[in-house]
Amino acid sequence: MLDALGLAKTAADLLPRAWTSWQERRDPVRAQAARVIRAFEAHDIARTQIARLLPPEFSLPMTAFANPQSLREKLTPAFLDWVANLYGRSLLLSEEFPLLSCRAFVLCSR
Repeated sequence: MLDALGLAKTAADLLPRAWTSWQERRDPVRAQAARVIRAFEAHDIARTQIARLLPPEFSLPMTAFANPQSLREKLTPAFLDWVANLYGRSLLLSEEFPLLSCRAFVLCSR
């Protein structure tokens, strides 16, 4: 009985992680939003403090940084470029879903 309970608890703990991973693979914009949040957290900035640090042109509500799904709808190329310039593109780049700025896309497509 105890082993079955432990197995059920382990499965219940892993299920949310598997769901999040599946969502990120399925939706590259959500994955990009998660990378933006991780970039700030890697510099010890809490999600509740990110909105306070943004320049006025990116006036996002604090709730936008609650989770990647909330931030997903607010991402713009200008905001991604700002974050990339602040922390370096390496924090936002992913081999699976590369981030290209609008300028890079225009230059590459010529």
